[in-house]
Amino acid sequence: MFYSWTPNRHAVKALGLAIRSHFEGPYHHYEAVPEDVQVRWWTEFKTRVTWTAQDEWQIKKVYETKVKKRLSDMLTKARDKRKRPHWIGEQAWVDLLIYWVTDKKFKDQSAQNKINRTSSRGGAVHTTGRKYHLDIAVGLVSIIHELCKFSHILCHYQMESI
Repeated sequence: MFYSWTPNRHAVKALGLAIRSHFEGPYHHYEAVPEDVQVRWWTEFKTRVTWTAQDEWQIKKVYETKVKKRLSDMLTKARDKRKRPHWIGEQAWVDLLIYWVTDKKFKDQSAQNKINRTSSRGGAVHTTGRKYHLDIAVGLVSIIHELCKFSHILCHYQMESI
């Protein structure tokens, strides 16, 4: 079963509050956050959102994905505005600015992403939103059927083998 927080804005808001309330250093990405701070974020999140004990492992799994994305989004927004948000300390902000300007890996990835976004081939691969596997399969079958009708080659045989 796939678990997501898509309809639950409360969980996403709680995640942002947890990050903001315990952002104590120049954490430029989630892997740079010390384990004790990660535990504080998780603990703070758990005080704001409730679930059954049997769902804990699924929630934790989704949380790990969402917290990385949320932190990245929050830092990107701050970097783009070029203004220190209230939840980032002054020294942490200075350290983040230095990291964003001097870290070769960050600069290389940022430059590549900029190229991808401005590419004539398009920067975003998935632009039509979520599609379920069954919808994609049905769409593929109809495309194959149209190709068969167009090419007049073994249409009946090919459709039976699908």
